[in-house]
Amino acid sequence: MSILTKLCLNNLHFSQILFKEFNIDDSELILSVLDNYRRTKRFARLYMFSVKYLLESSSWGEIGLKDLFWIELLQTYDKRTYDVLANDPYCLLDYDRDKDRFKLKSEILKPTTDKDKHIYDETKFWKEETPEILKRLFASNDLAKRNFSICFMENYENYFTLSVSEFKLSIKEMNSLFKDDVNPEDKVNEWLSAGKNYSSILYRMMQVEIKSLNESKLKIYLSALLYFAIRKCQDSTMLYKIKKLLQTDRCSSNQMPHNFILAWFDNKIEKGDTLLQLSKLLNVLYVSKDYDENNNLVNYHELVISNEEIEERLKMLMDKFLENHLEFTALDILNEKTSLSYIFKNCCVEVTMSMEGSSYKQVAFDSIIAHFEKKESKPALNDFEVALSRWVYEETPIFENPEEEYDYWGY
Repeated sequence: MSILTKLCLNNLHFSQILFKEFNIDDSELILSVLDNYRRTKRFARLYMFSVKYLLESSSWGEIGLKDLFWIELLQTYDKRTYDVLANDPYCLLDYDRDKDRFKLKSEILKPTTDKDKHIYDETKFWKEETPEILKRLFASNDLAKRNFSICFMENYENYFTLSVSEFKLSIKEMNSLFKDDVNPEDKVNEWLSAGKNYSSILYRMMQVEIKSLNESKLKIYLSALLYFAIRKCQDSTMLYKIKKLLQTDRCSSNQMPHNFILAWFDNKIEKGDTLLQLSKLLNVLYVSKDYDENNNLVNYHELVISNEEIEERLKMLMDKFLENHLEFTALDILNEKTSLSYIFKNCCVEVTMSMEGSSYKQVAFDSIIAHFEKKESKPALNDFEVALSRWVYEETPIFENPEEEYDYWGY
């Protein structure tokens, strides 16, 4: 602590603040690793060199100084393991896809049985205290990890380069969304135009604590999130992650998101220039009921807007689309290359899913019927039979020759 204080002239309290983060076990580990004055002084200089570099760079605040302490301590104590961690993390770590983070492999920790100890000693290449250092960085049960922690995939390489890649969205860039007079849609477009990775943008949005935002900032955040969703609507995996951000348990502290999100969709539908993207987003946001093999409901999380409200918006969207595209006939529903066919499919929502199969609901069917009934010129029934036969043959060879009329309607 004395050496760190001496080296950090700009902040005399730096070392005191840092060491308050360490508990008794941490202190014992540090004393065990830095077991002589020469090694201690070398480590302190190495660590403070990195801290000062960060202080003078744009990456200050993007890298946790406590995590940096442990990773630099590892470099001083066990350079070989540090190099493996930098170049081949999967040798020591597992990836938790759900939480988008690394976890320390169980086989790295010291075994308890004699048989396992023998195997452990034959395969390990790390030093005695290395697993304890790694536990401080990658423990799977550490709830105190912050959004800049090294264990998260998004931040991992930052700790080895002491910088944030130009293709990643930094914490500072995310925070710039909430500055005065910022248009959230313009900000999202700016990030995308700058080549920021979509996964990086979404990661930073997922890290925002919306319960801590005031009403003004919450509106900005939700506008940016929903606009980003329609910009990247072709990526279903990303849309499902965004869906999780709109669950009731995440937004329950504030009733404003419900009315705001409905108003946002209503406004976009009325404008009518992003209807295809909106139909995809609404389709994904619909919450189906999933049942297991015992017919028990599983993983059911309501959103801040209800399924009924989503159905109503899909109907409104279809009405607006048909109003803007009078050139289409009902026959175009069967042509997958038309935007009408695309929206028609997105208006078909999955209501339930079970071991026996899924059930669907076409929420805009009445809108389609009502619209095309008004048209004076209508395709003949034979036109539909020909088109349907061609569509069935081209798109689904397994269903080439339906024998009964019922098969057509069932399909």
